[in-house]
Amino acid sequence: MKEFIRKYWFYINIIFIAAAAGFQVYKIISGKGISGPDPVQSYTLISVIFLIAGTASLTAMYYIRDRKNIILQLLLLITAYTLLCFVYILEKDPGLRWEGSDVAWYNYEAGEEVAKLGTGYVISTWNTRANPFDTLYYSEAFTPESKEMFNKEIFKDWMNKITGDRWDSKELQVDKKNNRPYMHPPVSPVLIGWWLKIFPFGRYSAEIFMILINLCVFILLFLKYYRERTNSFYLLLFIVIATPVTVLFINPSAEHPTMMLAMLTVMLLIYKDLNNSFLYPLLSGITAGLAFYSKFMMAFYAGFQIIALLVMYRKLTLKPFLGFTLGFLIVFSAFTLSGYYFWLTFLTGKVYAQVYINSIPPITFTEQIQKLLYFGLPLILTVLYLVYKIFADFKSFEHKYIVIPFMLGAAVYVLSTWEVGAFNRYLFVYAPALFPFMFTAIKDIEFSKRDVLIVPVTGALLLATILYL
Repeated sequence: MKEFIRKYWFYINIIFIAAAAGFQVYKIISGKGISGPDPVQSYTLISVIFLIAGTASLTAMYYIRDRKNIILQLLLLITAYTLLCFVYILEKDPGLRWEGSDVAWYNYEAGEEVAKLGTGYVISTWNTRANPFDTLYYSEAFTPESKEMFNKEIFKDWMNKITGDRWDSKELQVDKKNNRPYMHPPVSPVLIGWWLKIFPFGRYSAEIFMILINLCVFILLFLKYYRERTNSFYLLLFIVIATPVTVLFINPSAEHPTMMLAMLTVMLLIYKDLNNSFLYPLLSGITAGLAFYSKFMMAFYAGFQIIALLVMYRKLTLKPFLGFTLGFLIVFSAFTLSGYYFWLTFLTGKVYAQVYINSIPPITFTEQIQKLLYFGLPLILTVLYLVYKIFADFKSFEHKYIVIPFMLGAAVYVLSTWEVGAFNRYLFVYAPALFPFMFTAIKDIEFSKRDVLIVPVTGALLLATILYL
């Protein structure tokens, strides 16, 4: 497998680009790829220039690998990703309408509520917005069908015994029709609100915040591993930055903060030897808790990680397990004492998701696979090689008691969301956190310069086929 990757990496990427372009051309010829006239065609030239300049900035990082040029490399990284993001904005959404993503609009509106009304008020009334038994307000999210389904699954009187007044109808200072984000936990809208409080410049302010969060993730990865300065490191860094999914979904959402928090969770666990360690697992548990309160999908990883640390207690002692668990419970206690009960959001979101599933045609396996196109072949291949490497070299694989819980968490998420299309942008939340393990897997492969530079080129060409064809 190692020799196959080394020998055919370049050619596999070339074949993938040709296939992706051919698929887009087929959609156009068949009429499936044409949704109407493009109202922003005049931006195409400048967006193409940005695409070329952004890709050139990434490749330039490879040519100035000398340690004394770290600042210049960081500037190139920031320039590259920012230009690539604005390629999408200029070409597809210059007015930041965030079409096709109601969550983006509602997250932005929830952020405005945080900036206006304060964090405490918004968190304490979070569950009330998604009250399925509310008779005072019309709820677009909870139709008669979903309310009936909810009553079948969750008996109201029983639930009230453990919810107190969290679901009682009450007068609020906000429009309760904006209840879409309340199907999700509150960390991301709160962060957006804090940002808008400092930079109250409308939708572009929120969009730039998302870009900055992603940049922070990429910069931290670079600073953590830049001493390696190997071909494998730059190849993997380009894989994570240049994949189209990092550009196509930069609207205000929970994915970006969750991605950063998930990465910090892993980095804190691997920062020092966990043997007899308590502080770093404690901090890691806190970031894992915050990630969970940003996106529920992180519950799968956190649960497996707690189990893994407990199983490993004879080798590591109980301190890492106690620290990680305590950190997670600190976050849980803080939100619960603030009046937010995550299980209510989870239950209402589950019912809403089921109503959505019932309203759409079943997603075919072919459609599932097509969604992987946005991730790009280099990232997919690297993750597959990581899985192979774990099984092939299980005993000596570094930090296996962290990477395996993470991979299991991702696998359970895919299985639990298969009906709605599991291979979606949410999976990229796991990618930066897997970076240390992917690097461990590929760092002994002798990649050539050509192998490294084909990655940003592949990302650019794939992004171009998505945006322009």
